[in-house]
Amino acid sequence: MGSLATVRESFPSKARSASHSADAWDLETETADLATLIRSSGQPVSIKRGHALFSAGDAANSVFGIVSGLVRTSMMLSDGRRQIIGFHEAGDVLGVTLAQQHSLTAEAVITTQLLTVNRIWLQGVLGLQPRLCLSLIPLASRSMDAARRHLMLLGRMTARERLCTFLLERLRGEAGVIELPMSRSDIADYLGLTIETVSRTLTQLRFEGVIQAAAARGVEIADRKRLLDCMEDAHPLVREARTEATPDPARPKRTRG
Repeated sequence: MGSLATVRESFPSKARSASHSADAWDLETETADLATLIRSSGQPVSIKRGHALFSAGDAANSVFGIVSGLVRTSMMLSDGRRQIIGFHEAGDVLGVTLAQQHSLTAEAVITTQLLTVNRIWLQGVLGLQPRLCLSLIPLASRSMDAARRHLMLLGRMTARERLCTFLLERLRGEAGVIELPMSRSDIADYLGLTIETVSRTLTQLRFEGVIQAAAARGVEIADRKRLLDCMEDAHPLVREARTEATPDPARPKRTRG
């Protein structure tokens, strides 16, 4: 399934019961059970900013669960350019792969705390508890969904739409504050843009009153509706966000021009 699998918010405060019947398996529960296994059995590891958890070509000997911090996964193109594949936070699982070697490089954006288990040991546990293997299904599904969304972002969106999509994806809760601990270079390499384009677009969004500066590299959404308007209505993330907002039947549908 590739070298990265992601579980959002999968480190629960209490382990869930594994006593549910075979004909009523809950895939989300199975995912949480696998994350709980890593949490209960993993060895703590601290990775400093800029240091690698693993590099492309390294033996895939370990699986990592992120406890806190931020990790970027990337690959190098033949001409030396870097393409960042994703940013991964607390609750994400890294290093799940069918290959013997990692195809991506994973580096800490900020000091990151992780739990790690040996891959061979984990495979043995999965063999003894086949029910836990079901957790690989939502892991693979979410990983492929993230890859599809990133492909659409790179191939079908303007620079402005890419940056607005990125900000919306980073938005947590209703406070409207978006933490951006990564560098402008990281954002540019994730969005397939230049650093200058990222900086210029952020400045334009501030000038228009869509965002405003917040402490520690972050930004605050000043006008969420206008942030959504930066993107195509057909984008799934926009449709999801609009369903949570108060509908406006008088608002005409936007067309691409």
